[in-house]
Amino acid sequence: MNKYTIVFLSLLSPIFVYSQNKIENTYCNMLVSDSINFEPFKKINEEKGFIDSYKLLVNSKPICVLFLMFNKLEAQVNVGEENYKDYIFDIGELNVLKTEQEDTYLKIYYKDKKVQGIIYLESKNDILYRFVFMFPNEDYLLKYDKIADSMFSSIEYKKSTW
Repeated sequence: MNKYTIVFLSLLSPIFVYSQNKIENTYCNMLVSDSINFEPFKKINEEKGFIDSYKLLVNSKPICVLFLMFNKLEAQVNVGEENYKDYIFDIGELNVLKTEQEDTYLKIYYKDKKVQGIIYLESKNDILYRFVFMFPNEDYLLKYDKIADSMFSSIEYKKSTW
């Protein structure tokens, strides 16, 4: 290799080391596993609500749709197993299979007529955060559950209030 090639590669190496797939919007950043690609699906921005959706793909094949849903709350609330239904009714008629209360959020496994998925439900100050993963069937849910956990745990929130 000549010295110019070495200099060029040394300049690019930090880009390769630190580059990662990242979903970014007004409210948060979310890291995406290197094995997954994503395509923007649909975006809705209203006065008291924001929805950003993505199609997640592995080897160019869709594995799920991810909805990042943010809503303005009138007051700060603690979302938990006793009141979560008040905050997911607008997502659809969901058959909740299981809930897992964590320190700062609630993880909800659900099924409806066509899909199975996970909702991560959390509130901070006057913002309700709902991260909805919709998988085509239980096999996909079981296969990608840990990746969904990893993506959710990577979130960096950008706004502390609406």
